[in-house]
Amino acid sequence: MSIGKVSGADVSIVKKFSGTTSFLTISTGAPVEIGTHVFLLVGQSNMVGRPTFDGGTGYPSGTLQYPQATGYPTYTDTTTIAASPPLGHWDAQAGDMGLALQFTIDYVNETGNTVVLIPAARGGTGFLQNNWNPGDVEYEHAVDATNALMTANPSWVFKAILWHQGENDKTSSEAVYSTALFKMIQQIREDINEATQQTPFITGELLVGGNGTTANNSAVITNTPVYNYQTALVSSASLTSYDNLHFDAASLRTFGTRYENAFSGLNNPYPSAESGAIGHWIFGRSNQLYIDLTGIATNLTENSAAPSFAYNYAEIVNENDGLATSITEPSTFTMCFVVNTQSQNAMLGGTLTQSGAGSDGVSLYISASTNLNLNERGGIGNVTIGSMTSNFYFIALSIDSADNYVGYIGDQTSTTVVTGTGPGRNASTRALGVGDTHYNSASFGGSPQFAEAIFFDSAKTEAELDAIYARSVTRMSARNITVQ
Repeated sequence: MSIGKVSGADVSIVKKFSGTTSFLTISTGAPVEIGTHVFLLVGQSNMVGRPTFDGGTGYPSGTLQYPQATGYPTYTDTTTIAASPPLGHWDAQAGDMGLALQFTIDYVNETGNTVVLIPAARGGTGFLQNNWNPGDVEYEHAVDATNALMTANPSWVFKAILWHQGENDKTSSEAVYSTALFKMIQQIREDINEATQQTPFITGELLVGGNGTTANNSAVITNTPVYNYQTALVSSASLTSYDNLHFDAASLRTFGTRYENAFSGLNNPYPSAESGAIGHWIFGRSNQLYIDLTGIATNLTENSAAPSFAYNYAEIVNENDGLATSITEPSTFTMCFVVNTQSQNAMLGGTLTQSGAGSDGVSLYISASTNLNLNERGGIGNVTIGSMTSNFYFIALSIDSADNYVGYIGDQTSTTVVTGTGPGRNASTRALGVGDTHYNSASFGGSPQFAEAIFFDSAKTEAELDAIYARSVTRMSARNITVQ
């Protein structure tokens, strides 16, 4: 367990020992855990901090660092040393100050914890230059150094990733840079053993008007906390530089304080999975790994070609290119999607195969007339639910073991629902899919755009679907998608 701020409490006893855990005794009599907290520092030169140390307050006593040169490339040596400017980043220069200095001062003052820093930034680096993509040297060093240090010190707590980068990707398009950055955020949380997808990731704006700042890279950085959970954006407003690229020493003091405030005040949590769901995915560039919100299902598998990603959806590019779950079709189940069909023929989800390829299978699909249909081979057959235009809709299909079904199109003005009972069905042994994972026909070669997919191993009533729909509208609104 760890804590955030304790300012305002009546602290009577403070004990701090590097690498150990002790407690504060506060006026309420409740123990507050104190320990050693680890922060990873990554990015390019503005994370290194190019201005010379200003001679002001230095790192708090007991602050440690794991210099790049000590661990790289084998990480058999996990010796930490006292933190002082410059920290041991890849290309540290004499006196380099860094925003981590004031961040650490403020964090120790606020919490009383001992801080260990892993300096892993390098000037002039980016995604275009193959530095920060998974597999690149700088990326792998950041992961390996963190894993080695945390393994060697199991009582320490990994707290957050502090990132500042973007200047070297100024020639990238917004789509290219956001795709690379957002994938890295998710992947580094997977690859660091002591991290989770809930581990805070704090990023700062670039120098306003600086020669490394463009509309594209600024837009991506601004959008990072909109589409990536447990992230925070640190403003660079009013900060100044000495060369129109690097923040000056006074600004790094302010920036460090802002980073600490952003970390301590982080309030951008992952949404909760739908209760009872056996698979729940939100799509977009921030979930290129297809991580399931429930933690029950394994990640989705690309059936053939990978989707194309926008900020807040994944577009399945053609027939047979759906995303396969690990969920074998249950005898009773519900599947829900937020999807824009783009008024194209498309299989939207389920287990249906082409005629003659099996006597079972179920699907939701969109036909040439823009009608949403359900199909249950060997049971209900084809049933039209209603019409959909080129907008995002919440749609659902619920079927129980007695072949009672509910087909559903959410609409803010008039929800469309069809119900009935089929003659009985045989559940398929195939896995449920998002998009076309089994049908593989050019007749359904459209490119639907998926923002959300949810699967249950229970049948939902119309009233229950109404409630899921309402929650989905809220989830999607936070991601700038209006659901009809």
